[in-house]
Amino acid sequence: GEQISITEILGYSEGRCGYCKNEKMKRKLNLGEKKGNEEEMKGSSVSLGAWAHKLDVYDYQMLLNGGWRRSGSYLYKPDMEKTCCPQYTIRLDVDKFTLSRTQKRVLRNMQLYLEKGVKGKGEKEERGEKKRKPEEKNDNDRMEEEKKEEDVHMEREGRGEKKKAMRRKRAIEKWTMKGKNVEDEMEKRMNREKNRVKTLEERIAVDYGEGFSHRLEIQLV
Repeated sequence: GEQISITEILGYSEGRCGYCKNEKMKRKLNLGEKKGNEEEMKGSSVSLGAWAHKLDVYDYQMLLNGGWRRSGSYLYKPDMEKTCCPQYTIRLDVDKFTLSRTQKRVLRNMQLYLEKGVKGKGEKEERGEKKRKPEEKNDNDRMEEEKKEEDVHMEREGRGEKKKAMRRKRAIEKWTMKGKNVEDEMEKRMNREKNRVKTLEERIAVDYGEGFSHRLEIQLV
């Protein structure tokens, strides 16, 4: 069913700052920048509080992006104009996460191991690199190897981009020859590609059959 969030606003509260231990407020009072007394100094940290009886992950994400923080079920948002130590928003683009090619390969190897018990080869084994003893390598050798690996990685990325551009160019030429609207066709193609992309949940989910060698159980605790 639909997830519902239930929160209760508790109002503003003042307390001792856990970051500066009220030192900032003391300095302001000593320098005469702020008029106040000892009672005011005790509550230099000012924030709006709320209690989360039930909180959906998407609503929690929205609150985080709005500058809220959490301590257990207690939610709080610092008053940026009054609090001694303003806490700025940390935006988390977790909903925009996409798997890299390396991560996809690792997941494929995991699926193969679960199904057939076959261990996938690592990158070094795939490239057939010869292993050398650590004592045989000097600093120059290591720097040279790192440079080569970086060049190979950049070359692979470049080749992938070139192939993608060539495929796009051929598709545009084909649509133009057939008298089709290029923008409409590009939009259709992007939608097809978007629907074809598997999510992380879909890649992790395994439909275990009778012949599986291993089983993986994931629990959220």
